[in-house]
Amino acid sequence: MHRPSTNLSRQDGAALIVAMWVVALMAIMVSSFAFDMHVEAKVLSYYKKRMQATHLAKAGVERARMLLIKSVELKDQLSGLEDPSEHEDSATSWFDSAKGLSEGVPVMAAISILGRGEVVLTIIPEEARRNVNRLTEEDWERIFEVTAIPEEEWEVMIDSYLDWIDADETDRLSGAESEYYEELEPSYVSKNAALDTVDELLLVRGFTRGILYGLPPEDQEDAEDWIPPLVPMHELLTVYGDPQGRVNVNAASLEVLMTLPGMDDLMATEIISERNGEFLGDIEQPEAEDTSFESVADFNSRFPEIGQAVSGKITTSASLYRIVSVGRLKGVEHTVSCIVSFSKGEMEILRWSESDVL
Repeated sequence: MHRPSTNLSRQDGAALIVAMWVVALMAIMVSSFAFDMHVEAKVLSYYKKRMQATHLAKAGVERARMLLIKSVELKDQLSGLEDPSEHEDSATSWFDSAKGLSEGVPVMAAISILGRGEVVLTIIPEEARRNVNRLTEEDWERIFEVTAIPEEEWEVMIDSYLDWIDADETDRLSGAESEYYEELEPSYVSKNAALDTVDELLLVRGFTRGILYGLPPEDQEDAEDWIPPLVPMHELLTVYGDPQGRVNVNAASLEVLMTLPGMDDLMATEIISERNGEFLGDIEQPEAEDTSFESVADFNSRFPEIGQAVSGKITTSASLYRIVSVGRLKGVEHTVSCIVSFSKGEMEILRWSESDVL
């Protein structure tokens, strides 16, 4: 019986091992190629959704423009109607939002379906926040009370803020001018002019990330003893508010209302309930009724006990708006935030920012 030689058997075994390695390498290469294709497809899909979400968000800003224009038209048209539901456009998707804007009521997270995606739109009069460049010492003290800033820190923060915006280099008793900031790392000088953004407060002595944004300190040791503010100061302030520093009582939040003279949480809550038509003992309210404040005189007539205290500090009109438009498509979001002025049917963009959420 013939038997293969030992050398031939070894050659066959080596060839088999090489063949197996080649097959294994090819399998790895094919698997790697398939994985790369999968990743590329996912990335391409994300960027496609992101682009569509971006267009949706920008379309939301244009919808906001339309709503502001319609709100002006409705203000005149609805004045002659006893029941707004009789208006020819009352059944349209935009009517309620435009009607609310015409009454000074903000649009909060209104959802519109566009194709396969959606737009979440918020429109709030910017006068609903305190104009940081028009705040007095008394205004700051009330803001610090609402945000629960320790009273021992007030004097330094107020004096430093006033030194930052005044035109000279003479520091107040507890304030800070360029001499103080030049010793910091990195160093800078006092601006001696009005703030251009609320974020600029971070440059002012005493103002921190925790106070402004409600974020813990970056230093781990300081973070251990950090107590978050009741409300981040950033949510109360703006540089685009009313030129006289007045607050729009039709749109201001509970916390902003509490920063007004003579105001506490109970009174602020009552004002919000009044403007929203949430009358005690009256669960069902006629939808046609406009319960917002038509004017400062109207506010004073409904709240005579506080009208004198807030005289000159409030308004019911709006010409500046904060628009937040979120475009959503299958788990991908793109947000456009802008501040606009609106007058005589024309909208002008004053500030614009965009961000993505995956």
